[in-house]
Amino acid sequence: MNFPKLFTYFDKEYFSFEQETLFKKSPQYFGHKLMCPMPNDYHSIEWLNHAKLLYNKNNQLQLVDNICKHRQAIMLKGKGNSHNIVCDLHRWTYNPVNGQLIGAPMFDQLPACKNLEIDPLQEWKGLLFKSDRDINQDLANIGQYANHINFENFQYSNTIITDYDFNWKTFIEVYAEDYHVDPFHPGLGNFVDCKGLKWQFGDWYHFQVVPTKNALNKPGSKLYQDWHKKVLEAHVGVDPDFGAVWMTLYPNIMIECYPKTIVISVAVPTAPEKCRVITEFYYPDEILGFDEEYVELQQQVYLETAKEDDEICYRMHEGRRTLYNAGNESYGPYQLPTEEGLMHFHKFLVRETISA
Repeated sequence: MNFPKLFTYFDKEYFSFEQETLFKKSPQYFGHKLMCPMPNDYHSIEWLNHAKLLYNKNNQLQLVDNICKHRQAIMLKGKGNSHNIVCDLHRWTYNPVNGQLIGAPMFDQLPACKNLEIDPLQEWKGLLFKSDRDINQDLANIGQYANHINFENFQYSNTIITDYDFNWKTFIEVYAEDYHVDPFHPGLGNFVDCKGLKWQFGDWYHFQVVPTKNALNKPGSKLYQDWHKKVLEAHVGVDPDFGAVWMTLYPNIMIECYPKTIVISVAVPTAPEKCRVITEFYYPDEILGFDEEYVELQQQVYLETAKEDDEICYRMHEGRRTLYNAGNESYGPYQLPTEEGLMHFHKFLVRETISA
């Protein structure tokens, strides 16, 4: 068994150890290039309290500091297009291409060493990472499965940020296993058929493809009933090629593909028993702005399932907290193949933390 010890979900010292060993060497996701599709576009990163922004430098995305070097003010919020970054407080002005300070009103000379930090970003399928690892090399052996993650003719729609009172690993664990889908998700469990799931594994990821269930003829909830109809309508009555594609890039990045939808989520650790989940939604050109009912229904069914997953996470957290306080390590076996992704994730955690 490779189950993480219970103290790793609650102990403050281990949380610090995990940040230093696991997350410092792991890829950090900051957004998708579709957030800044045109040269000189910018998009501030809300979940970082806008302290950083993505900037399109000649169709190459980079990460730029967004805190003024003068009086530490956030400069830009949201998205837009600009050749310069200007702080409204005192009009200090920076070149976002190289971060250099180019204007400081009423100073005879520009203050020295007051430039914004610029970080180059790696790209895979348009996803943008800051990492010492070679992301494309880590994901080189996914093969044909990666074709399901296709952002061609897609647009960025919106982001949802949710704060939770449980350890980040719990969120990933629920996402990484399919054993609970049929008994706990009446909607999702009748949209996808986990009996037909296919797995693909690598050192830094797991990947699964799940077909639709019953040709979408037996919805399991009222929202999913409307969603089934909408999906079939968008596919001209033909059952989609897949119900879901679920990928986890370890340790904490998730990519989900549904019919005419891609969702990217990141579980960010904020304390031993707290995490923040950032969820981004992307849709094809023919959907976003043209079929708002599709977007609305898709997000409604997504959140219906997410709330059910939230309950699972909190119940696991409460149970583990009780066992931890009692000094009782108690684990059950993995159910294969539905919990094979969970087992692979646990092996990753043990490998990357013990080797540190």
